[in-house]
Amino acid sequence: MLSNSFHGDLEYIEKLLLEKVPFSLVRFGDGEMKIMKGEPLNLLHKGEFNFQGEKLLQHRLIESFQHSQENYFVGIGCPCCVGIDNFKWMKRNTYLDDKNLTWANIFVNSNYPSFRERILESFKNYRITLISPGNIDNLPIKISKHYRIGPNAWIKNSDLYEKISTQINQSNESRQLFLFCAGPYANILCHELYNKFSEHTFIDIGSVFNVELGIGKDRGYLRGESTLKKVCEWR
Repeated sequence: MLSNSFHGDLEYIEKLLLEKVPFSLVRFGDGEMKIMKGEPLNLLHKGEFNFQGEKLLQHRLIESFQHSQENYFVGIGCPCCVGIDNFKWMKRNTYLDDKNLTWANIFVNSNYPSFRERILESFKNYRITLISPGNIDNLPIKISKHYRIGPNAWIKNSDLYEKISTQINQSNESRQLFLFCAGPYANILCHELYNKFSEHTFIDIGSVFNVELGIGKDRGYLRGESTLKKVCEWR
């Protein structure tokens, strides 16, 4: 863990953002775990992706899960959310030190209000590029560049790495912030881009903007359900 608590890890990320220390954060839940194990997973009915055992995608995702680099953090499913056996599998198969691990749910559940109040405030110090589906007009942050994606983005938007690389190479501005709402593809891009451009910050922020992007309240914490008070545990 980055600290000794669920809330403490979020505060650690906030500190890095405020001090403009470049880092990358990837997050792996049960869906990403199934892909790494080679288990088919079709979520196109949710507008997300369809994985049917494609080896290249599986390999790239595993690479992002096991990558070791300074300030490269991997969020894994906690025992209270994915079960103790899955937690142990993820922790064992990253091959990373605890100092590089954090919660996959770091921005949600009981951390979500702090994300909205404090992390969003720290984003204001950056030129932001967003990779996501939907419309950005209602977002609470200013976006300088938006790459709009659709379902199966890791196949249909496979040119994103080259596009973002070109954008960075043509820019004179250092320490930019890149935010990804792109499912498992977010982890692949955060890994590959940070490995080449470690002077910038790359974060898989998941579903936190689903309401503003027009996707809807498709998570319990977005609907104000009991998970909004859940403090995830690491045992």
